[in-house]
Amino acid sequence: MTVVHVFPYTPRVRGGHSNAIRGFIGCQRAKGINAVGIAPKADAGAEEPGWDFPLAEVDSLWELRWASIADRFGLTPRNSLLNLHGVNRKYAPLLGDLRRAGVPYVVTSHGQLCFQTAWRWLQKFVYLQVVNRDLVKAAGLQVLTTFAARRVKLLLPGFRGEILVQGNLVELPKLAELPAGVRRDYGLPQDAFVLVFLGRLDVRVKGLDLLVQAFSRLPSDRARLLLVGPDWNGGKAMLEQLAERLGCRDRIRFTGPVYGDQKWSLLQMADLFVSPSRWDAFNIALVEAMAAGLPVVTSSKVNLAPDLREADAALLAPPAAEPLAQAITTLAADAERRRALGSRGKAWAEKNCDPGGAGDRFRKFYQSILGQRPGPGD
Repeated sequence: MTVVHVFPYTPRVRGGHSNAIRGFIGCQRAKGINAVGIAPKADAGAEEPGWDFPLAEVDSLWELRWASIADRFGLTPRNSLLNLHGVNRKYAPLLGDLRRAGVPYVVTSHGQLCFQTAWRWLQKFVYLQVVNRDLVKAAGLQVLTTFAARRVKLLLPGFRGEILVQGNLVELPKLAELPAGVRRDYGLPQDAFVLVFLGRLDVRVKGLDLLVQAFSRLPSDRARLLLVGPDWNGGKAMLEQLAERLGCRDRIRFTGPVYGDQKWSLLQMADLFVSPSRWDAFNIALVEAMAAGLPVVTSSKVNLAPDLREADAALLAPPAAEPLAQAITTLAADAERRRALGSRGKAWAEKNCDPGGAGDRFRKFYQSILGQRPGPGD
């Protein structure tokens, strides 16, 4: 079985996209699937993080054709399928080729099949039913959460393909062999209660203005907030100005992006992970924190919220400053509840985001689709 993953972004840029590419392909190759990748060429000077799979980089997704892909990877239609990441009109010429050749394709939605308002539902419904019907014709869909799976029924009521619910993956290092971060290296008092956010400083989407407002309302001066991640559209300056106005700037640290072992050591040093996103398809940094055993406070509006609520794996709060401050204060005052929440969160991450289990689920998903492969032109 060969699965060709087609990504609309490059794996050469560190962060969630690169992690997703390597995570999905790596877990499948570990289960005997010949998973390979196609991605657009990166800009000049981009990094080259390691990957252990064949990757073809192309000038344009518009120009992808089945014949050139088959030739590049030595494929035949009989035991091959394509996994397209995202809903993208640039795939249209390729999908026409696949239907004519009888090669099935599946689509992984990284949030595109979700909506928060009736107006957004109507826009997406019209687009998927009238403008771009490629998704309706897919042999299968992979979505990241059960919330997204329920949305599929509202957006694609006639869809009859396979649906796999499988979120992003977390590859844990051996945490026992990694020392926890040293607080003084981050300008933190040894007795501080440390809150951490990890991700791009996208103020609006990630709710970081709400986090700073909530932080300013905490009753204890022992609390410190680490905002870990790259700047995003001037987010750092906006948050600095907000913190100055609220009188808590001296208790907030901006570290910039942190990767690899340093990231895991930092998570082990913290007391609480906070992610108050107004909207999020699947926050991998949040799940990494859970996998490391760190208790988590997150928004009740993220797509993962129903899954986390059912498992009692995180403390959920509406994306507003006062309830967020109350949730943080509740956990800061109760070490036993933090321990229990961290334990349940870790168990949830191991069950749902472990590469080994995901590889088995992908294999079953693909085998089912290949078993009912259409003929050419169907």
